[in-house]
Amino acid sequence: MHGEKSCRGQEVLDEVVRQLVTETCATAWSLKRFGSNNLPLSNEASFENNKSGNWIVSNNGDMNFAINVVRLQPYNTQQEIMQQIVGAVEVTKLTAPDGITHIYLYVDIWHDGPGYAHGIGYDFEVTQPIIDSLLGYAGEHGIRYVLTKPFQWGNPVAEWL
Repeated sequence: MHGEKSCRGQEVLDEVVRQLVTETCATAWSLKRFGSNNLPLSNEASFENNKSGNWIVSNNGDMNFAINVVRLQPYNTQQEIMQQIVGAVEVTKLTAPDGITHIYLYVDIWHDGPGYAHGIGYDFEVTQPIIDSLLGYAGEHGIRYVLTKPFQWGNPVAEWL
């Protein structure tokens, strides 16, 4: 939508920016949920970014927590979304930092452009299977979750805390 000026048409750079926005929203959500005393300090921040997850980890404050930040990719079928959810839960389970008592999976729905308010996250019939998957699969593994939609990180679609 922005032409070739900012990324010269390199979709991978757009995706990096989208992931950064999702991680920023996850940090804002954790600030609202846990308060500033529990967020990593800038000189002690632990933001782990690798192929096995994008983690926000805090050992500061009254509790420790780790949040695996995932941004869903656009889909062609509902089954593809479910596969992304199952994959995200598996990665969260397998790569959770040791010694952390509160593990979260922060799932952000992609932005669908001008029609976003009618897409996933806003349409109950399309969104409910995602919520059910998170509730069943993440819950089964003791992983807490937050599901957000575009521009609504402060008002999650669903969360199990």
